[in-house]
Amino acid sequence: MRVVLYAKDIMEREILFVDSGTSCSDLAKLMVSNKHGFAVVRSSKGENVGIITEWDLVSRLLAKGLDPSSTKVEDIMTTGIISVDAREELSDVADMMAKKGIRRVLVTDKGNVVGVVTCRIVLANLKSYVDSVSRDLARYGLLPF
Repeated sequence: MRVVLYAKDIMEREILFVDSGTSCSDLAKLMVSNKHGFAVVRSSKGENVGIITEWDLVSRLLAKGLDPSSTKVEDIMTTGIISVDAREELSDVADMMAKKGIRRVLVTDKGNVVGVVTCRIVLANLKSYVDSVSRDLARYGLLPF
């Protein structure tokens, strides 16, 4: 018996989207009020063109002495969005995140962003997953000890 978790099973469904022309000051306020550590950046045509994180604000804005009110999100965002399909197995998602050194990956379904998987979500679900498998193994007398 193989129990499999998929990205869609554990993803956070609430995503913050911002327009590429949003000021970094306004973005920071949105991130705080929505309790998000990142946002997906959209072009004026509604296309997902990048991602911006707390770290981007610190390293690419504040550390360089840029003005948050006049600096636009598009000026400091990370382009080349990394995503996985909603039906991707959690083990593959976690492996890819580790290999690429990223803390979050967007989840898509038919090309649309439907959620995000973060390191925190992976770790939280790992314990639940191991506990669940252990209970199943014990129930069927399959524990090795």
